[in-house]
Amino acid sequence: MARVLICAVHTLTRLGLRAVVDGCPGVALAGEAADGQQALGMVRSLRPDVLIADEAPPQVDGVELSRRTRDDPAAPAVLLLLDHSDQRVVEGLRAGALGMLNKDCEPAELGAAVRAVTAGRRFVSTRPGGRTLAGVPPALARLTPREREVLVLLAGGLSNEEISAQLLVTRPTVKYHVSHLLQKLDVRDRLQAAVFAYQHGITGPTG
Repeated sequence: MARVLICAVHTLTRLGLRAVVDGCPGVALAGEAADGQQALGMVRSLRPDVLIADEAPPQVDGVELSRRTRDDPAAPAVLLLLDHSDQRVVEGLRAGALGMLNKDCEPAELGAAVRAVTAGRRFVSTRPGGRTLAGVPPALARLTPREREVLVLLAGGLSNEEISAQLLVTRPTVKYHVSHLLQKLDVRDRLQAAVFAYQHGITGPTG
């Protein structure tokens, strides 16, 4: 039986998450925290298997919770609830979160995510109806050196304007490269490209 700890500021959010957790076979609620600091204490005392964390708690948000617990061998798998943001998704992955969902996701998708991270599988679906990217195959050989540079900067949260300034090319040129790399990687948008980059270890310098 997987034990789940919920961390969310708003009471209604916690009630909704509790209802979903209670309806998941093989999953039990271990506790609820109203902020990140409280969640850290409960992680140490309750040792849950999964921590579902809203990104919003003050002082210690969901991304920071992931960062502070990732080096503990007994730390729970972290499932973050995020607003749609390329940069926040990449930050969450870098911090060690195993799963990420948009706050507007359906209850069934949240249940699927809990089961996935409990089993140690990554689950990233950041908008309603989004698809899990855990099984995307490597496609880096299809990218030109310039497309790879653009992908690394895109994964860092840079806009087309910022990428054009860094690479000393025009914005239409950046837009052209982004369009082509999305096609080559078989991803739908910049968010999925950023997640792909992180999952395949290509968010560092291009050399």
